[in-house]
Amino acid sequence: MMFRDAHLHNTVSLREHPQGWALSRVSQEVLQAINPHAQESAWITCGSEIRFTLRGKEARITLVRPAYYEAPPAGIAEIYFGPFQAAYQYTPIAVGATPQTITIAYPPQIDELVEIARQHALPFDPRVVRLILPYDAPTILVDIEGDIAPPRREQLPQKTYLAYGSSITHGGSAIRPSETFAMQTAQSLGCDLLNLGFANSAYLDAALASAVASEYEWDIATLELGINVIGHWTVDEFAQAVQAFVPQIAARPDRRVWCIDLLPSHYDVTDPEKVTAFRHSVSHTVAASGLANLRYIDGSQLLRYPQDLTTDLIHPSATGMASIARALVEAIRADRNNGPHRC
Repeated sequence: MMFRDAHLHNTVSLREHPQGWALSRVSQEVLQAINPHAQESAWITCGSEIRFTLRGKEARITLVRPAYYEAPPAGIAEIYFGPFQAAYQYTPIAVGATPQTITIAYPPQIDELVEIARQHALPFDPRVVRLILPYDAPTILVDIEGDIAPPRREQLPQKTYLAYGSSITHGGSAIRPSETFAMQTAQSLGCDLLNLGFANSAYLDAALASAVASEYEWDIATLELGINVIGHWTVDEFAQAVQAFVPQIAARPDRRVWCIDLLPSHYDVTDPEKVTAFRHSVSHTVAASGLANLRYIDGSQLLRYPQDLTTDLIHPSATGMASIARALVEAIRADRNNGPHRC
């Protein structure tokens, strides 16, 4: 959506906040129809970016991060110029409880960056400023100042990858927002990213399935399923939810969907039989759907080493995020119907 001549990527609606504007990744209509935990998680800015091109010398963006439970007092924002990370003197940036004004100007090498991007057919134009917001808590947009313009369509990737899932998808335990498995996957495939990870609240809501199918523009998707409900739902409840959720999202044959069941976690030790049953529910739904554009991925194959988990035995470590991304990229590229190397 547009805001003061900037494009708020992966933001669908805004809400006034005492310090500025909160950013939601779903519409107000969808927000009212999903589970209460997801209603809160929708305001977490994972995969959200402020994008623009500079017409003047510089732009100034002011952000602030209110206190949020289970999140550190400061989050990490990053500056990219198209596909290129800004130099270490400028990024990453800590965003905390005191409003932080970030001043952004094009690097002296912008012409060379543009030429390199042209020669290598990179998906982003380096003239597109990308301020990638912290992934782990809501970030409040206080103000945008400067002579800027929104990116043109041809300056952005032509294909989009949508990632749905739990806090694992939204990036829990990634070191930086650009290091979530979803963003690494999108970067490797040359895609843009829509991140619909919902921390502790990926409950396969019917309203969200409908929105993903009809309101979001995307070409490929991954659906990471099960970890938020295995402690609360029976096997039958999960199976019914998967059977209602997945085929609706995969209904259009021009889109490709990969369903990921449970990644390795402490449940493999504490309740292995239920884990096996949950995995079967996902694989069976995919097999029984008859949809040629729907694929199944065994989550246990995405994280093959114990040290790819953090000590909570739920979230991938930094190396685990990279492992998931590599495996997903291999699976997507190996699909014979997908075309070479990019989504």
